[in-house]
Amino acid sequence: RSPSRGLGDVYKRQGVLSDSTINELNEKGTHLEEGTGAELLLMTMDSTGQEHRQDFSLRALREYGVGKTEKDNGIVILLNLDNDNEFNNRGIEVQVGYGVEGYLNDAKIGRIIDNVAYEDLVAGNYEAALTNLYNALYEESLTAYGYEDGEFTRDEPAEDTGTGQNDSIISILIRLAIFMTVLYLSLIHISEPTRRTP
Repeated sequence: RSPSRGLGDVYKRQGVLSDSTINELNEKGTHLEEGTGAELLLMTMDSTGQEHRQDFSLRALREYGVGKTEKDNGIVILLNLDNDNEFNNRGIEVQVGYGVEGYLNDAKIGRIIDNVAYEDLVAGNYEAALTNLYNALYEESLTAYGYEDGEFTRDEPAEDTGTGQNDSIISILIRLAIFMTVLYLSLIHISEPTRRTP
């Protein structure tokens, strides 16, 4: 599915983005697709019902055929407004195909959302949040595919050699250590004999 098909329909229906923003993002999505085959799909939903936004965006990635099948290089950005948080499911989700995970792993996507979109999302400035997030993922894709002097220099994206995955592992280990410490202290407290005063 081309990122230029359906994007405008989605946003005109939802009223989240202006026409000029839709056109700007469509141009970037088309540029990325024509140069690399990678596709970016941006969706907004009033509600995904009781289906969690993560499951919905993953299903959209697969069922809409975002990215090239043989390369699995699609990216889906979903904003679920959840009818004013009807199912406690309002928020933004990014799902990527396996061909993109080398340069956009979960830890890195989380940092990007925090850095460029979170404050605007909380403030209800959805257009700014989505535009900044789309642009950041687009720029990451340009870098991964070696975009220089108006040309893509790589057929396959370069993997991110940053510390994103290491950060994630360190974060998990720290949480595990804290959990084990709390568990140990609570077990000591439970096993201590209680003193009764007459």
